[in-house]
Amino acid sequence: MEGEGKKTGGEERKRVGRPKKERRGSTGCLEEFWKRKREGAGEEEVEEDGSLKRSKKVEGLQECGKRLGRKEMEEMIGVMGEVMRKINDEMGKMREELRQRKEVWREERREMKERIQGLEMRILKMEGKLERKIKEGGSLMEGGGRGGREEGEGEIREMVVKVLEEIGTKVRIEEVRRVGGKYGKEGGMVVVKLGSREQKREVMEKKKGLKGKKIRIEDDLTWTGEDK
Repeated sequence: MEGEGKKTGGEERKRVGRPKKERRGSTGCLEEFWKRKREGAGEEEVEEDGSLKRSKKVEGLQECGKRLGRKEMEEMIGVMGEVMRKINDEMGKMREELRQRKEVWREERREMKERIQGLEMRILKMEGKLERKIKEGGSLMEGGGRGGREEGEGEIREMVVKVLEEIGTKVRIEEVRRVGGKYGKEGGMVVVKLGSREQKREVMEKKKGLKGKKIRIEDDLTWTGEDK
């Protein structure tokens, strides 16, 4: 019994000693895999579609995998899958960033288009006002807006006559109309149509008599009437 015990202990020590050839090959291959993984971390080349290029290192791992056990192979596959997942995540972030930039560009383009359209509308309105103003002709004050006679025109006419007499002119007034605001108030405007171009020229020459007062006369260079 004692001899058998010694024999058994010797066999156990013998088994604990040097590993078999198969295990040595598996362990060495796994160490080689981890060594290559540490040395080549972050150096994988990537194709445009996100797949790893086939390299000698990958081929070496495949050859090494033939000597690995099932557990080691599963672990290696898991590591490779993690690498691929990180690559796909990075590519997804790049695609999202590109999409956001395109969205910002489209928004800026839309805003610019709206501004241009707004400017075009303002130009058209200004052109319309200018056309109406040219058709009116002979007016001494610039303005646009409602035409026709308004309530209180007689009072406005009297005030205009008073202003013209104050600067030393006596002319024939054919039409008087108020445009916006009230006469004599800030922002008020009165359009006056005179009988002839000569009368208008006379008023423009003597308007300096209003210097220092709140009332001013602006020149309208258009004229549609006949000279008298």
